[in-house]
Amino acid sequence: MLFNEGLPVVRANGSSAVTPAGAILEGEVYFSPDSKVKDFGIAWSGSPNFSADALYRTKLSLGNDMSQESYAILVERDLLPGRTYHYRYYVETEDALIQSNTASFQSQGSTWNPWEQASFRLPYIPDLSNLQSVFLDSKAYLIGKDDNIIVFGSLSQNWEIIKITQLGLYPEPLFVFEGKAFFSASYGTVSGRIKVVNIRSGEIVENLPMPAPLNYYLETYFWFCDEQYCYTYLRSQPSLTLAFWKFDPVTMQGRALEGAPEFHLYNNKVQYWNDRLFVWSGQELWEYLPADDWEGSGEWALRAAYPGAPTTFGPTAVFISGNKLLAGWPKEAPLEERNELWEYDMNRQKWGLSHLAPGLEGTFPEYQVRTPEGYYFALRSPSGPQAAKTWQFAHDKFYQLEE
Repeated sequence: MLFNEGLPVVRANGSSAVTPAGAILEGEVYFSPDSKVKDFGIAWSGSPNFSADALYRTKLSLGNDMSQESYAILVERDLLPGRTYHYRYYVETEDALIQSNTASFQSQGSTWNPWEQASFRLPYIPDLSNLQSVFLDSKAYLIGKDDNIIVFGSLSQNWEIIKITQLGLYPEPLFVFEGKAFFSASYGTVSGRIKVVNIRSGEIVENLPMPAPLNYYLETYFWFCDEQYCYTYLRSQPSLTLAFWKFDPVTMQGRALEGAPEFHLYNNKVQYWNDRLFVWSGQELWEYLPADDWEGSGEWALRAAYPGAPTTFGPTAVFISGNKLLAGWPKEAPLEERNELWEYDMNRQKWGLSHLAPGLEGTFPEYQVRTPEGYYFALRSPSGPQAAKTWQFAHDKFYQLEE
C-alpha cells in the first residue's frame, strides 16, 4: 500500500458493468488506522469537473471503516440513460477531503430517479404540534389533531383525510403499533378510555380502560415503538405530572419510567435509529437505549448540544442519512441562517456543518413524513403556510417536487 505524506490514497479504476438498473464502479481506497477518516465512498456527476460541493450531492457513502482495499460498488440511483457520467472515490478526514482521479462511463439508466416519483403537494394542516407519521402498505399516515379531530393522510398523488368520530373529548395520540393507533379519550372528569383505531380504515376496533394510575385526561408530546413496547412522553390530569411511560400494546399495561429527562412540551423532534431513540428538545440532544424486558427502564444519555441557531425549539427538520442525523432550519433563526443544515455522527458523537444544505434561505419545514424512499417535507417561507413547497430528501440529496 502506498501513502502520500500520510494521506489516504484513492483511485477510480472504471466501470466493470453498466445496465439499465445501474453501474458497477470500481476503485481502490487505502488509509491507515490513524488517518482520522470520517467518511469514504463514491461520488458522481454529469460534469468531469464537479466541485467539492457537488461531490456531496450525489454520493454513496461506505462509512469510515476500510474493510478491504479494492471496491466494485453498484450505483443504482440518479443515473439518466444515454448520459456520460464521471465518478471519483473520495476519503474525508477530519482535516481534508481527498479525491481520486476521474473515471467516466456511459449510463443506461438506474433503478431510482427522483423525477420518476409521483408528483404531489403535502396538505396544509393547521395544528402541527407533535405531528408524527407511520408507514404502512406503501402509504404514509400522518397522526395529529385538528379541532379535536384526528387527521390521517396517505402519501399518494392526492391526500386522503380520514376523520374519526366517537373518540370522546380531547383525543390524544398515545402511540401506533402494528397498524393500530391508540388514543386516549376523556369522558368528563370521571374516567378516560383508550380507543384503538385501525389506521387503514379509520374504524374504532377496541375500547379499553385507561391503565392505572392514568385517569381521565392526557396530553401526549412524542411517542415511539420498538418491536415489543411503546413509549410516550405525557402528562395527566389532575396532577399535570410529566412522565415517560412504557406500554405493552398487547396487554395495555403501562408504567412510568424513572430517570427520564424533562423535555420541552412542544416541537420535540424524535428519530428511532439502530434500536435507539434520539430526541431533540430545544438545543439538547438526548439518546435513549430501551431495556429488553418489561421491568427495565432503559438508559438516557445527553449528547452534544445542537450547534445551530439558538432557539428554545431547536431544529424544525431532522433526517437520518446513514449513520448521521441531519438537523436544521429553526424558524426563530435569522433569515440568513435558515439554510444551515448540521449533521451529527451517531457513532463518533460529533456535530459538523453539513455539505447537504440546499440553500433555501428564509424557509423552514412545516412538518415531514418519513418513508422507505426518504423524507418528504413541506417547506414554506414566512409569507404564509399556503406558500409551502414540497421537497424530498433521499439518498443524501434534496429534490423539489413538481406540483
